[in-house]
Amino acid sequence: MNLVTGLIGDQCPVGLAFGNDGKDEKRTTDSTIGEGIVWRCTSLPYSQDSGCFFKVKDERHSSSKVKTLAAVDVERINDIKELADRLANNGRLEQIAQTTFDLLNGGEYDQTKIGVFIKNCMSDIAKEDLDMIAASGFNMKEVSGPIAKICRDFVMKNLEV
Repeated sequence: MNLVTGLIGDQCPVGLAFGNDGKDEKRTTDSTIGEGIVWRCTSLPYSQDSGCFFKVKDERHSSSKVKTLAAVDVERINDIKELADRLANNGRLEQIAQTTFDLLNGGEYDQTKIGVFIKNCMSDIAKEDLDMIAASGFNMKEVSGPIAKICRDFVMKNLEV
């Protein structure tokens, strides 16, 4: 257990700041016991309301009694990313972007249509390459996250140009 998290678990400074010293006989719970700490990134560009935060709980407040975490299969993750790179190749993305953003008729990349673009890419990949995904030992759900990231990055890069 992290030392800071353990200290918060023992006596929460927020509870103390509100005048709860844990000795009020009318309270049914000790309001000085902390449940955890929420950490957020303060490094740019992540510090600007990016949603980059996580919560660390004291073991005493954990709803799960899991003692060991499942091992991460780095090779499998890399294989999924490699497959996603092959499926969401630049040629495919440019072709789908032409229809999604109507580029041939003077349309422009539009950040509000990223979701539609990703959906169109996923539909095309599912229609054309589902057998390749299965032959690689994966399913569409496993590759959809990395593909969506590739699609989003593609649109964002073209918005900057």
